[in-house]
Amino acid sequence: MEENMRNIYVHRAILEQKLKLESSSRYRKCRLSGKQVRCVDVYLIAAELFREAPMAARIASLQLDGNLLGPEGAGVLMDEIVCNPATRSLVKLDLSNNPRLGI
Repeated sequence: MEENMRNIYVHRAILEQKLKLESSSRYRKCRLSGKQVRCVDVYLIAAELFREAPMAARIASLQLDGNLLGPEGAGVLMDEIVCNPATRSLVKLDLSNNPRLGI
């Protein structure tokens, strides 16, 4: 049950950011700080926020500090988001306070 609640909480946080990005072309930050984002959730972030080129191109800052990311999630983040040509505007990535990354 706890795992289901965490999944819903993280999914809701991602969709809230997607709504903000879709509703305002001036909104350029994706704030997922302290939302209990895990490695498996990075795939959802990539799918919801970075698959469509117009939205991905607008995001300048991705804040993932204070979460539960580990090395696997960081790898997916690099492959699916940071190295994605559509994310040309992404200039800030905050991974601080992710104990499983050692930072």
